[in-house]
Amino acid sequence: IGYVGLFMIARTDGFRAYVEGKVAERLGMRVKVGETRADIGLNIMVRDVATDGINQRGAAGFRMGEARLKWTFRSLLRRGAGPLAAVELSNVYLSFAPSEKGGWAPATLNPVASLLEKWSGAQLPSIEPSRAPEEAPAKSDEGEEKTPPPELTLDRLELSVRNARVTWWRKDGDELAVVDGARLDIKPVELPGREMMYYRFDARSKALSISPRCLA
Repeated sequence: IGYVGLFMIARTDGFRAYVEGKVAERLGMRVKVGETRADIGLNIMVRDVATDGINQRGAAGFRMGEARLKWTFRSLLRRGAGPLAAVELSNVYLSFAPSEKGGWAPATLNPVASLLEKWSGAQLPSIEPSRAPEEAPAKSDEGEEKTPPPELTLDRLELSVRNARVTWWRKDGDELAVVDGARLDIKPVELPGREMMYYRFDARSKALSISPRCLA
């Protein structure tokens, strides 16, 4: 009964809204989820995920066809690991835009942006913080100051990404760099006395456009 209950809960609007809230909290951006389901192993499938405004030219965020989250309690035997053992993402679009505070937005995905820039050989220019007056810290509905979401970490997690497109934008809304058809694999590898990480990245195409006004 419990198994059937959990299997059915994953399909409900309430669970979908819960996933939307958790992803939005993690990214610091509003997120819309089209559908959630569970397979016979109670692994979670999340489909048609998109941040607000992602279809607008020059907007930071992401869009994803499907995410599959695989659970195993064996991963708890590894120090510092949780029950989430692997994440498989497909048909992914990542969009990075210059942040007013310097670096790329979404800020929580900066580690991903750095890895993709390094592995693709994009060699993008650094982004200086805006000289505009700093905004007041964001407040929650209760009037408390919001804490910025922490950056995403890729340690101790098996990650598979297929058919990804990554775009870095200029401030004027033109494309600065594009990596298309990207594939990424990250996997922990246990060796006697130590644990290492396996990385693999390749892409179908890369385009880079740099000019004196590249971020103007």
